[in-house]
Amino acid sequence: MIASAELLQVFGKKIEAPIVKSTSECKRKLKMSRYIGVDAEDIIDPTPPGGDIDLLGHFIAVDQRPTQTSPQKKPAVVLALRGTYTISGVKSDAECYSAPFCNGRAHKGIAKRTDKLWEYIKEKIVSLLKANPGYDLVITGHSLGAGAAGLLALKLKSEGLLAKADPTLADVDIRCFAFAPPPVYLCENDKKSVMDDAMKSTYAFIHENDCVPFCSTDSIRRIARVVDDVDAATNVIEGPLMAIGKKDITPEIKDKVFDESELPFAPDAEKLAIPAPYAIWMRHVNV
Repeated sequence: MIASAELLQVFGKKIEAPIVKSTSECKRKLKMSRYIGVDAEDIIDPTPPGGDIDLLGHFIAVDQRPTQTSPQKKPAVVLALRGTYTISGVKSDAECYSAPFCNGRAHKGIAKRTDKLWEYIKEKIVSLLKANPGYDLVITGHSLGAGAAGLLALKLKSEGLLAKADPTLADVDIRCFAFAPPPVYLCENDKKSVMDDAMKSTYAFIHENDCVPFCSTDSIRRIARVVDDVDAATNVIEGPLMAIGKKDITPEIKDKVFDESELPFAPDAEKLAIPAPYAIWMRHVNV
């Protein structure tokens, strides 16, 4: 049974079923509450399970407990962003060439969704922060959501958007916790000090051999170059034999695989980076 009225359509028109919708959202909030330890009534407007082609899946929560996200252990308004889960998320990921964003260049698809997300949630965020003076704003996400979280934290801090929305929010601490973030940002050289300051409270985490934090237009172009070079250096007999370990890989091919020379210029294909001062790489180590 589909429990969400948001997924029910007839000839392209949604059927409004407020009772079903309310019941579905209530159940989802109770499930989320059990996982995150926040009261269900403090979870605000989670996006419907079906998602939206241009709006990232997310929820807002008011965590009234002393948190571990700041030295002062202050409570926080939390914005959590979902990773790739639907076709709309894949669409965001696939728009991987860069576009102007916040004193630099950013992953076009994720930057577009970040801008739209802020327009959608800013009134709620401002209202909650005003209703809870002294609270931090914590932005977190995984994968696609982590990339958007990093960009949104940059945008809010570098452009002073909370203070512009309401001067009483000028001193709100904004912190970002990005789990498996893709490389999504490159700042202009003359803006580096400004943007470095905006990244200070962004913390990136990589787990084991997760490939997402290394995936960008630049890395895809490099893989394509390696495939072409290796293909040109082998033949239909040697290649398969090397692949199954029946023939030694030549030094020439090893050099091509590990070639780190710069790629030919391609428009909007800059080498982007995770928008954080450093990344914490969590790996299992045998001691």
